[in-house]
Amino acid sequence: MRLLMLDKARSVIHLEDVESCLKEVLFKVVFNTQKRHRKQLVVPIIYVSSDPIDFLEDYKDSLMYRYVVDFLCNSIILLDITLPPPQPEATLSTTNVPEGGTIMKIISIEEDKRKIQVQVNKRIKLVQLKKELAPLIGVPPAGFRMYGIRNNEEYEMKRLHETLRDIKSGSKLTVRLGRALGKRERRIKLYLLQVNNTDFCKYMMEFIAAKGTPVREFKKQIIEEAEVQGIDCDLELDKMRLRYKNGVNPGTVYLDHQMIDATKETYYVEPLK
Repeated sequence: MRLLMLDKARSVIHLEDVESCLKEVLFKVVFNTQKRHRKQLVVPIIYVSSDPIDFLEDYKDSLMYRYVVDFLCNSIILLDITLPPPQPEATLSTTNVPEGGTIMKIISIEEDKRKIQVQVNKRIKLVQLKKELAPLIGVPPAGFRMYGIRNNEEYEMKRLHETLRDIKSGSKLTVRLGRALGKRERRIKLYLLQVNNTDFCKYMMEFIAAKGTPVREFKKQIIEEAEVQGIDCDLELDKMRLRYKNGVNPGTVYLDHQMIDATKETYYVEPLK
C-alpha cells in the first residue's frame, strides 16, 4: 500500500515512513504571538493505492505518482469568477448547485455578490468553460465574454479553442454580457447628452460599432438596443444627434449620410427637442 498526502500548499508528501503514526501527520505545531506553541489538527487530502504491482515501482515511476502529481496537482486549478446580474434563465442558487463533473466543479458561491469559486482542469478549452458557465448566467455561450487580469490590466479572453494552461490557480475572471466582436467591429461607450440638465453627461450603455455602418442605420440600432435594455431615454430617429465625446466636451456631429468612425471609443447620443 502507498499513501500520498496533499497539503494546503498543494505539495505532495509521500508517507513512506512506516514507523510514523497518523498523529504526527495530522497534528502540526503552531506558534502564537506569545511564542507559545500548541498542536493544531490539519485536514489534508490523503490518496491511497493498494495496487501491489504499482507498489513495486519506484515512487516517481509509479502510476499513483503520475496521477496525483501530474494530473491532480498540475492540471486542476481554482478560479474565482464574478458573474453578471442573473438573466431570466439563470439557474445559480444554493439549492440547485450542479454535481461536480470532470470539467468544472463549483466549490463555493456568494450569491449576493454574484461570485463563485470553481475547480477546473486547465487542459479544457475556453469554449468548454463557457458552456459550463452558461446555465449559471442564463444566456448561451455566445451571449457573454470572459475577462482575465494580465500585468494588472483587464483583457478579453477571445481565443475560444485555446486551453486554460496559461491561467494560474487562484486567478480572478469576470463575465460580462454581450457577444464577442466580429471583423471590423469595435466596442464603444455611449453617453446621453442632455444640454439643459445639470447631469448633462450620463452613461448610457456599451455598444458594438461596425466600421462602415451608415450613421442613420447606427442610430436605429441605438434606439432598438436602448428599448431592449430598458434605458430611460426618449429617442426619435429624426430628433437625435450622434457626436464624438472628447473628454466631457461634445465634439464632431456625425451626419446621417456619413459612415460611423469605429476608431473612436466614446460617443454622445443627443436627443433634440
